[in-house]
Amino acid sequence: AAVGLVSLMAYLPNARADQSMGCQSAEVIKSQADIGSAKHGGRALRLDGPDAAKFLDYLNNRIGDPTDYKGDSLIIGLYPDLGYVLIGFIVNGCADQNNLVKLDADNFMRAYHAARGVSV
Repeated sequence: AAVGLVSLMAYLPNARADQSMGCQSAEVIKSQADIGSAKHGGRALRLDGPDAAKFLDYLNNRIGDPTDYKGDSLIIGLYPDLGYVLIGFIVNGCADQNNLVKLDADNFMRAYHAARGVSV
């Protein structure tokens, strides 16, 4: 499990401990997720605007997660070799380095389909 987290935040050592690192843009985080997920047979996706809102609505209300996750954009790392998907949040253009959501593939696919109307 830790490997997936490290893959998504590969170039952000001590990101959780050091809040003074400044803003990590969606593009930087997406690039890092591309590299990390490719190492595990996957890829990275980005959802913005209405698609991100629909995805979060499904995550918050249908999967039963009690936390009200928020973000303007989502960076999604698919890790099929590890059996899960990691969701990172972009808030006001900056990565929220304190929150990641780990989903199994089935729940991710349901939320993604709700957001985009298609499968990955």
